[in-house]
Amino acid sequence: MFRREVLLIPALVLVVVSVALTWLNVPRLRYYEEIRACERLVGRVEAFRRVQGHLPDESLLLETEGRLFYRPVGNEYVVGFSLGFDDYELFDSRTRRWSFDASH
Repeated sequence: MFRREVLLIPALVLVVVSVALTWLNVPRLRYYEEIRACERLVGRVEAFRRVQGHLPDESLLLETEGRLFYRPVGNEYVVGFSLGFDDYELFDSRTRRWSFDASH
């Protein structure tokens, strides 16, 4: 019985550490609220483009909250938020994917 408990404790610690490291490295989970706010902003940009036929200028940024930003790039745009000093999580309208950028 004692041997089983000795083996169970390191296994449990390994599981807890794995879950913690996964949580820290998965922005989709860690920054859920910011990503949802960016997705709402993407919806507003796409609605504007549908109605007006072009992307809004950067003044749309004035209506966003906190760490979010919007940047038109030709016929496409980037929406994102700051993760800290110089790190950003970005949504690219061309690829329709999120990416991490440390050199923004």
